[in-house]
Amino acid sequence: MDDGGKKNFPAIKKQVSIAGHYNGIKGYSANTDSPLTTSGKPEHMDATYKDLLYLRQVYPKGVAVLNIYGDIGNGSDERVYNNSSKSLKYLVVNGRSYQEVKIKGAKGQHSQLHENGKVDRAMQKFLWN
Repeated sequence: MDDGGKKNFPAIKKQVSIAGHYNGIKGYSANTDSPLTTSGKPEHMDATYKDLLYLRQVYPKGVAVLNIYGDIGNGSDERVYNNSSKSLKYLVVNGRSYQEVKIKGAKGQHSQLHENGKVDRAMQKFLWN
């Protein structure tokens, strides 16, 4: 992000996040399932998330964001709570658009997301339309 806007660097137009652990990983951080405000801000932030807060000021305005996360039925993809993944919304507030896709069931398990046809189709639709 520090090089954004320089003429000899490519400009990002779209970003896809899959199973992001922005506010921590289950078992490693105390607040990874923190409730979110309507803007996506976690009520309790882990240290890593606090380090990412600068993105609110520098994230490029023209970027469309697709946030894909899984839910095996317990509010997590087994490794990452959904609220940790969804907290990306607060960080990319300056982006052009923000969309979420929730993948439910066994194919929504953290390591299975990249093997999931629904994920592939969502990314293709987002990136090529």
